[in-house]
Amino acid sequence: MKTLTSIVGIFLILSIVGCRENLVNPPEPSKNLELYKINEADAPYSHLMQKGVIDIFQEVIDPLLGSCRVEGQAMYYQDIRTYNVGLNKIFLNIEMNSELTTPLMNHARYSIKGKSLDTVIVSEEGIYILEKNYPISGRPDLRLGVQYLVTTEGVGIARIVLLPIDT
Repeated sequence: MKTLTSIVGIFLILSIVGCRENLVNPPEPSKNLELYKINEADAPYSHLMQKGVIDIFQEVIDPLLGSCRVEGQAMYYQDIRTYNVGLNKIFLNIEMNSELTTPLMNHARYSIKGKSLDTVIVSEEGIYILEKNYPISGRPDLRLGVQYLVTTEGVGIARIVLLPIDT
Protein backbone atom coordinates (compact mmCIF):
# COMPACT_ATOMS: atom_id res chain seq x y z
CA MET A 1 0.00 0.00 0.00
CA LYS A 2 2.89 2.34 0.80
CA THR A 3 4.42 1.67 -2.62
CA LEU A 4 1.09 2.28 -4.35
CA THR A 5 0.67 5.60 -2.53
CA SER A 6 4.20 6.64 -3.52
CA ILE A 7 3.59 5.73 -7.17
CA VAL A 8 0.30 7.64 -7.27
CA GLY A 9 1.99 10.68 -5.65
CA ILE A 10 4.87 10.64 -8.12
CA PHE A 11 2.47 10.23 -11.06
CA LEU A 12 0.41 13.19 -9.84
CA ILE A 13 3.46 15.44 -9.52
CA LEU A 14 4.84 14.38 -12.91
CA SER A 15 1.48 14.92 -14.62
CA ILE A 16 1.21 18.41 -13.16
CA VAL A 17 4.74 19.31 -14.18
CA GLY A 18 4.34 17.77 -17.62
CA CYS A 19 0.92 19.28 -18.32
CA ARG A 20 1.22 22.62 -16.62
CA GLU A 21 1.16 24.45 -19.96
CA ASN A 22 -2.39 23.17 -20.44
CA LEU A 23 -3.47 24.05 -16.91
CA VAL A 24 -2.31 27.65 -16.73
CA ASN A 25 -3.10 30.59 -18.93
CA PRO A 26 -0.63 33.47 -19.03
CA PRO A 27 -1.33 36.45 -16.79
CA GLU A 28 -3.58 39.10 -18.24
CA PRO A 29 -5.20 42.21 -16.84
CA SER A 30 -8.66 41.78 -15.37
CA LYS A 31 -11.36 43.93 -13.85
CA ASN A 32 -11.78 41.29 -11.13
CA LEU A 33 -8.37 41.99 -9.64
CA GLU A 34 -9.96 44.48 -7.28
CA LEU A 35 -11.40 41.45 -5.47
CA TYR A 36 -8.15 41.49 -3.54
CA LYS A 37 -7.93 43.81 -0.58
CA ILE A 38 -4.36 42.94 0.41
CA ASN A 39 -2.14 44.93 2.71
CA GLU A 40 1.12 45.75 0.92
CA ALA A 41 3.00 45.21 4.20
CA ASP A 42 2.21 41.49 3.95
CA ALA A 43 4.73 41.06 1.13
CA PRO A 44 7.62 43.50 1.04
CA TYR A 45 9.83 41.59 -1.45
CA SER A 46 7.97 40.86 -4.68
CA HIS A 47 4.52 40.56 -6.18
CA LEU A 48 3.09 38.62 -9.17
CA MET A 49 -0.55 38.41 -10.27
CA GLN A 50 -1.73 35.47 -12.39
CA LYS A 51 -5.10 34.60 -13.85
CA GLY A 52 -6.14 31.25 -15.25
CA VAL A 53 -9.08 29.13 -16.33
CA ILE A 54 -9.31 25.41 -15.67
CA ASP A 55 -11.67 23.56 -18.03
CA ILE A 56 -13.56 20.76 -16.28
CA PHE A 57 -14.84 17.61 -18.04
CA GLN A 58 -14.91 14.91 -15.36
CA GLU A 59 -16.88 11.72 -14.88
CA VAL A 60 -18.12 11.30 -11.28
CA ILE A 61 -20.26 8.74 -9.47
CA ASP A 62 -23.59 9.87 -8.05
CA PRO A 63 -24.75 7.52 -5.24
CA LEU A 64 -28.33 7.65 -6.58
CA LEU A 65 -27.91 7.93 -10.36
CA GLY A 66 -24.59 6.26 -11.05
CA SER A 67 -22.16 7.78 -13.54
CA CYS A 68 -22.59 11.52 -14.14
CA ARG A 69 -20.45 14.28 -15.62
CA VAL A 70 -19.18 17.59 -14.27
CA GLU A 71 -18.61 20.16 -17.02
CA GLY A 72 -17.62 23.79 -16.78
CA GLN A 73 -14.78 25.99 -15.62
CA ALA A 74 -12.97 27.15 -12.53
CA MET A 75 -11.42 30.60 -12.91
CA TYR A 76 -8.68 31.65 -10.54
CA TYR A 77 -6.77 34.78 -9.65
CA GLN A 78 -3.48 34.17 -7.91
CA ASP A 79 -1.55 36.95 -6.17
CA ILE A 80 1.90 35.59 -5.29
CA ARG A 81 3.92 37.45 -2.67
CA THR A 82 7.44 36.38 -1.78
CA TYR A 83 7.83 37.16 1.89
CA ASN A 84 10.71 34.96 2.99
CA VAL A 85 13.61 33.27 1.20
CA GLY A 86 12.08 30.40 -0.78
CA LEU A 87 8.56 30.88 0.61
CA ASN A 88 5.60 32.47 -1.11
CA LYS A 89 2.31 33.62 0.32
CA ILE A 90 -0.39 33.09 -2.30
CA PHE A 91 -3.71 34.90 -2.11
CA LEU A 92 -6.05 32.79 -4.22
CA ASN A 93 -9.53 33.61 -5.46
CA ILE A 94 -11.36 30.70 -7.12
CA GLU A 95 -14.70 31.01 -8.93
CA MET A 96 -16.40 27.70 -9.76
CA ASN A 97 -18.99 27.71 -12.54
CA SER A 98 -19.98 24.25 -13.73
CA GLU A 99 -22.86 21.80 -14.09
CA LEU A 100 -23.57 18.24 -13.04
CA THR A 101 -25.32 16.36 -15.86
CA THR A 102 -27.08 13.05 -15.37
CA PRO A 103 -27.33 10.12 -17.82
CA LEU A 104 -31.13 10.05 -17.56
CA MET A 105 -33.32 10.46 -20.63
CA ASN A 106 -34.03 14.12 -19.77
CA HIS A 107 -30.33 14.82 -19.15
CA ALA A 108 -31.00 16.80 -15.98
CA ARG A 109 -28.50 19.59 -15.28
CA TYR A 110 -27.65 20.88 -11.82
CA SER A 111 -25.75 24.14 -11.38
CA ILE A 112 -22.55 24.26 -9.31
CA LYS A 113 -21.35 27.74 -8.38
CA GLY A 114 -19.09 29.09 -5.68
CA LYS A 115 -16.39 31.61 -4.85
CA SER A 116 -13.63 31.54 -2.28
CA LEU A 117 -10.66 33.58 -1.16
CA ASP A 118 -7.82 31.64 0.48
CA THR A 119 -4.28 32.32 1.60
CA VAL A 120 -1.66 29.52 1.37
CA ILE A 121 2.10 29.28 1.88
CA VAL A 122 4.06 27.44 -0.82
CA SER A 123 7.80 26.96 -1.33
CA GLU A 124 9.29 27.60 -4.78
CA GLU A 125 9.16 23.90 -5.71
CA GLY A 126 6.20 22.99 -3.50
CA ILE A 127 2.60 22.05 -4.10
CA TYR A 128 -0.25 22.90 -1.76
CA ILE A 129 -3.43 20.82 -1.92
CA LEU A 130 -6.49 22.98 -1.28
CA GLU A 131 -9.79 21.18 -0.75
CA LYS A 132 -13.08 22.93 -1.50
CA ASN A 133 -16.71 21.82 -1.40
CA TYR A 134 -19.40 23.42 -3.54
CA PRO A 135 -23.20 23.20 -3.22
CA ILE A 136 -25.14 21.64 -6.09
CA SER A 137 -28.41 23.45 -6.79
CA GLY A 138 -31.38 21.11 -6.73
CA ARG A 139 -29.36 18.38 -5.00
CA PRO A 140 -29.38 19.02 -1.24
CA ASP A 141 -28.05 15.48 -0.71
CA LEU A 142 -24.72 16.15 -2.51
CA ARG A 143 -21.78 18.54 -2.63
CA LEU A 144 -18.99 18.70 -5.19
CA GLY A 145 -15.58 18.07 -3.62
CA VAL A 146 -12.56 19.48 -5.49
CA GLN A 147 -8.87 19.12 -4.67
CA TYR A 148 -6.90 21.99 -6.19
CA LEU A 149 -3.13 21.80 -6.64
CA VAL A 150 -1.66 25.24 -5.95
CA THR A 151 1.89 26.13 -7.05
CA THR A 152 3.69 29.32 -7.97
CA GLU A 153 3.20 28.28 -11.61
CA GLY A 154 -0.60 28.15 -11.37
CA VAL A 155 -3.54 26.09 -10.18
CA GLY A 156 -4.76 22.70 -11.36
CA ILE A 157 -7.30 20.10 -10.27
CA ALA A 158 -6.14 16.81 -8.81
CA ARG A 159 -9.49 15.26 -7.97
CA ILE A 160 -13.23 15.85 -8.28
CA VAL A 161 -15.81 13.75 -6.39
CA LEU A 162 -19.43 13.92 -5.35
CA LEU A 163 -19.78 13.92 -1.58
CA PRO A 164 -23.02 12.76 0.07
CA ILE A 165 -24.42 14.99 2.80
CA ASP A 166 -25.78 13.20 5.85
CA THR A 167 -29.14 14.69 6.80
